[in-house]
Amino acid sequence: MSRRKTTLANTKFNKGISVFLIIVGMVIIAAGFFIASNKKKEVERCTAQTTGIVTSNKVEKIKKKSRKRTTTSKIYRPVFTYEVDGISYEGIGENGQNPPKYQVGDEIKVHYDPDDPKTYYVTDTSRTTRISMSICGGVFTIVGAVMLTYIKKNGKSTEQGDT
Repeated sequence: MSRRKTTLANTKFNKGISVFLIIVGMVIIAAGFFIASNKKKEVERCTAQTTGIVTSNKVEKIKKKSRKRTTTSKIYRPVFTYEVDGISYEGIGENGQNPPKYQVGDEIKVHYDPDDPKTYYVTDTSRTTRISMSICGGVFTIVGAVMLTYIKKNGKSTEQGDT
């Protein structure tokens, strides 16, 4: 009898984990679609293109806390200038990297809104983020679904074997 209670408790716990993984996966996928939707609007708006020149790399510190310690890492986001109709604008890349992807003086492709040149995006940023989010969300969802299917199959066979 106690073995049966333990099995049921484990099953409920594992079902909870499975459902949690599925929900987290779906949220990550939804966030990826939201980012992609915003990016699509940006791409539709920013139809003109120019070349920018990297003037510096903005250093951002990221603190990660665990139970025992806090670690700090740095990412570098490119700061660049670009010119439209003789007017100079400054921009900053969306995603940071370590080591920095761009060095001072490097050229960077900038897409901007011809009606509002202050609105821009850098060609190679954020695509990796969207793809990573889709893959990560898919993995969470699939793992959760496989666990849930396995638990349901084993739960039925345990119940049938106990009767």
